[in-house]
Amino acid sequence: MRRMRTGLAALSLSFGAVICAGAAAQTQPAPVAQQALEALREVTGLPGLAFSIANADGTGVTLVAGVVDLATGEPVTADTRFRLGSVSKPVTALLVARALADGDVDLDQPLETLMADCPPELHGLTLRQLLSHTAGLPHYGAERSGLGQTHYPRSRDAFPLFLDRVPVSPPGETYTYSSYGYTVVAAVLEEITGTPFPDQLEAAFPEPDGIRADSGAYRLQNNRFEFSEGAAIAAPEHDYSYTWPGGGMIASAPVLARFGSDFVQGHLVDAARVNVLTTPARFGSGEVVEAGGAQVALGWRIGQSPWGEAVWHHAGLSSGGRSVLAVYPESGQSAALLTNAAWTVSIETTGMTLARAADLLPGLEPVSDCRRFEGATTIAYEGEVVSAMAAATRSDETCRVTLPLVGALGDWMNRFDQTGSDHVVLLVRGEIGERAEALLVTPVGIYPATGNLDGVLSVRIGSRVVELTPAG
Repeated sequence: MRRMRTGLAALSLSFGAVICAGAAAQTQPAPVAQQALEALREVTGLPGLAFSIANADGTGVTLVAGVVDLATGEPVTADTRFRLGSVSKPVTALLVARALADGDVDLDQPLETLMADCPPELHGLTLRQLLSHTAGLPHYGAERSGLGQTHYPRSRDAFPLFLDRVPVSPPGETYTYSSYGYTVVAAVLEEITGTPFPDQLEAAFPEPDGIRADSGAYRLQNNRFEFSEGAAIAAPEHDYSYTWPGGGMIASAPVLARFGSDFVQGHLVDAARVNVLTTPARFGSGEVVEAGGAQVALGWRIGQSPWGEAVWHHAGLSSGGRSVLAVYPESGQSAALLTNAAWTVSIETTGMTLARAADLLPGLEPVSDCRRFEGATTIAYEGEVVSAMAAATRSDETCRVTLPLVGALGDWMNRFDQTGSDHVVLLVRGEIGERAEALLVTPVGIYPATGNLDGVLSVRIGSRVVELTPAG
């Protein structure tokens, strides 16, 4: 039976805000973001999370919640490394950009001119196509259940996993997400440098806490979980050598956030190469490549935050991890959210909403009396309207409203492996003019709640809309 998560259960795990020395100095306590992080762990049962913001001036903030070991209660810290999943892809794209700057490669050069004894199946493909998922190569398939059981010293050694599969489409015609495409990219980089991919990463980020391949001395030994009927259990051993460049890196949240900020400011590669990587790719027809509501660049997705800000981002999923990196090119700010369990979540929206919660908002008028959120709250979802009794408390200048998770909304949110929650948490910061500043923490992520505090608060969860009408 699934375990129901309550606020009382949340007290069993340690959490707190920390200053990240070296990578970013804390600029503000960010209490709302900390509350949201703790509430997210509370309603999902995630063992541990870390969230970090790196600003263009070198300052930032890192927040943590939970543990890396369920048995010992060892807490997450700013130094805790997590699996990055596909957030590894922007890092690999950076290595390609450095090879571009050195004149070692051309993005549109056929692979057979870059790789000795290039397999015939890869002839005519280019790095640009591989980085933008337009090469026609497949993603994981029937072999997925056996992945992670074999070690491949070099990326090219993993080619037999996918080269015998039929291409999804001719190169340059369709978008087909393929982490195997990044394995080919790494093989090209290994050919050029004569260096295994993990060693290339260490050379690119030589600091002791730098981004690493999940391998060798840096193999993640703990801090990785999966869900089984709502309970977190240790994830099995998994060797990521078949996809180091596409999904097999590890890093701490502040190190990943600083990577994003340094990248957008041109500290890791010059501005011209930053522009190359973040310019949306095009099919052979000239049409811009799009996927999931964002434009696809080289290692990055180009989109907007829920508040209309330009954002470069990528999300990741791995055995024992869920992640997102969001970079705001106008400000040079970068935000990273890392968790130590694979779970079903709108991770991009969650990370961006946490970043908003950590911001100081000029003109914000806090709620004068949280009692207005007490009592019967109307919840409208998918044509169903129910009433739930809300409880509200004040923390700092934020109203925390606990709402029972009932009806069709509760049934939907509790259909995923990680969930079994009996409530959601509405955090209300106040209003800017007549616009509410609030967010809803749910078992499937954190979402902005928009509207007016005197009326209906609307929460969009993908294509679904939840409407909350507080009692007051």
